[in-house]
Amino acid sequence: MRRGPSTVLRASTDEPLPEHAAASSPAEEPLRTEFSFLLPRGYVDAAGTVHRDGVMRLATARDELVPLRDDRVRENPSYLTVVLLARVITRLGSIEDVHAGIVENLFAADLAFLQDLYRRVNIEGHTRAGVTCPSCEHQFAVDISGGRLGES
Repeated sequence: MRRGPSTVLRASTDEPLPEHAAASSPAEEPLRTEFSFLLPRGYVDAAGTVHRDGVMRLATARDELVPLRDDRVRENPSYLTVVLLARVITRLGSIEDVHAGIVENLFAADLAFLQDLYRRVNIEGHTRAGVTCPSCEHQFAVDISGGRLGES
């Protein structure tokens, strides 16, 4: 049973898109706890390898509470983002031990991307964004997590 129309926001104006532009209601989808992503730039390790694909899991209450006791966060509240992302990113390329030092060395565009992804999956419950084609003004929803070409 559907609870009501879902709303997807237009990326540039925060205006609701028509209901047909939304993929499906989150209530109809099975619970996803992991979300694959593709970074815009990628993390460059010490050997020069670029790591762009990764996995972020849903945050728990503990994930949001533990960093508040971290001395780095107490000294600089902006560091909360770094510690929190390091807790919920389970893989970045071939790196399975993602820690604050790795998140610190991400390019700014990648950090902003991951902050937005974190907000979408943990607060909004999905990775879709409503967009409008600049040429024809067709409205549709896209998955911003960055799946590979040809995947739905």
